[in-house]
Formats: sequence, C-alpha cells, structure tokens
Amino acid sequence: MAETTYERDELLMTPRAVHRISLAGIFTGAFCALGLGLLFLSFGVALGVLRFTGPMSSAIGPAVWILVSVFVATYIGAAAGVKSSGVAQRRDGGMQGMITWALAFFLTLVFLGSIAAGAAGALNVTPGAAAGAAEGISPENVGAASWSFFITAVAGLIGGVLGGLSGAPTHGEHEKPYGIRRHMPGSLREREV
Repeated sequence: MAETTYERDELLMTPRAVHRISLAGIFTGAFCALGLGLLFLSFGVALGVLRFTGPMSSAIGPAVWILVSVFVATYIGAAAGVKSSGVAQRRDGGMQGMITWALAFFLTLVFLGSIAAGAAGALNVTPGAAAGAAEGISPENVGAASWSFFITAVAGLIGGVLGGLSGAPTHGEHEKPYGIRRHMPGSLREREV
C-alpha cells in the first residue's frame, strides 16, 4: 500500500503593495475635478444662474452656485483619484485629497490667468488703460471678491480632503498585509511515495 502525502506547489507569501500617496491618483483626481468643475459651471451658465450683471445683491446666487460646484467637483475628483490609486489608509487618502485639491487649484489659476491674458491681448488693453479702468473699482467690491475667492478655495480644500477620505478603504479592507501568489495551477497535489 502506497502512502499518500501532499506537498505545496511553491506557495509564496509576498507583501501586498501598500501605497502611501499615488502621483497617478493625484493627477487623475485633479483632472477629474477640473473637468467636473467646468461642467458644473457651464451648466450654471446654461441655466442662467451665473449672470453677473446687476446689483451686488444679485451676485449671491452665482456665488453659491460656484461654491457648491467647486466643493462637489473637488470631492468627486479626490474620491475618484484615491479609489484609483490603491491607497491603503484613510489618513493617506485625506492627504492625497488635499494634494489633489492643490493641483486642481493651481491648474485652475493658470487656466484663468491664460484666459485673462488672452482676453486682454485680444482687446488690446494696455497696462495704462487697465490701471485707468481699475480706478473705478471700489475697495468694497475688491474686498467682497477676495472673501468670495477665499471661501471658495476653502470649500474646495474641504471637498478634497473629505473626498480623499471617502475614497480611501474602510476599516478592514486591507487588514491582511500578505497575499498568496500561486505559481502552479493547484495549491495541493497528491503524490504517491
């Protein structure tokens, strides 16, 4: 009678790849946030919400629309970037969401600056003419615009961090630090000795 033994087919215990922050996830999230932000803003223009004519009191609707658009776009972009990156811990997801917001914010400023420079060039606005036009701007309007810009930036930051936290794995998803890689089709095979 032959004795039956079992042997393992080269089971290797290898550490699972743990990512702290992913550069690809940051770019994915930032471009997703930019695209969604432009989509929401163009939707606001199409609906007629983003009309900046009239008294200052009518600027509350557009300001709220922009605030909510930036928050939601950054939240979704950061969550998508963290989900696609393989970040293993929630705090790393929050950090990646914050970096995603910073990149999206920087790219938005570059985009808006290039549009403003192109418009000024197309209208042949000289620095002297721009300074003359700026004389009619009241300090109250500049202060209100500065606060609006700041509050919108903070809303985007909060959206990025919360989106990064929501895109990170929940407790228990990555509890096992080791995975099994099989190099042969079966893990156990029968052999007669």
